[in-house]
Amino acid sequence: MLYHNLAKRRKRLWPESWRSTLRQLENAMNTSSRHRKYDIRMKVAASMVEVCDDRKDEDGLSFWQWVVLLLRCAGHGFTSDEEDMWYLDATSGSGSSHIPKAAKQVLHLKWRHRYFTKLFTFIEVTTGVEEMIFHQAGRPLMPQIHVEKESTWPPPPNRPKSFFNPSWLVNRSIVQWSALKLDDAEFILRDFERYMD
Repeated sequence: MLYHNLAKRRKRLWPESWRSTLRQLENAMNTSSRHRKYDIRMKVAASMVEVCDDRKDEDGLSFWQWVVLLLRCAGHGFTSDEEDMWYLDATSGSGSSHIPKAAKQVLHLKWRHRYFTKLFTFIEVTTGVEEMIFHQAGRPLMPQIHVEKESTWPPPPNRPKSFFNPSWLVNRSIVQWSALKLDDAEFILRDFERYMD
């Protein structure tokens, strides 16, 4: 009888325990993915600081130094979640055949200012434009597909107000505002459109 009750109890407890363990593993994987993406962006920006310095490009030097500062202030907490996904690629097949390919689905951080998505894309595109500086090592990166699916990643505290989506901030309660511990320092988000040529 005791064994029977223990077995029933394990059956009832195991699924939640398993789900909890799975959530912890997914969070750990997402965190390491965030750190990896943050590190890559920081290396690209730091490399571009050196390149602009060597080229005596004062405007570029100023911009990339600012990007390094922005990345340091934002930290890895401003990097999006990713989920694995499959899509059908019609370009690699002939005729009507579609080949399934792996990709990363980039989730939307509703609290993060949209500026960051554009800036991070710009940084990633820089590695392709500056081919003389950046060389692909290892296997090719999986394509990233930005989706409107919202991430559950919480906003990191102690960041400048300008880093957050203004429409998201408006709808915060007093308790949520205090939990954000917004930095009083103003951090201006620079226009980088002219660097896209």
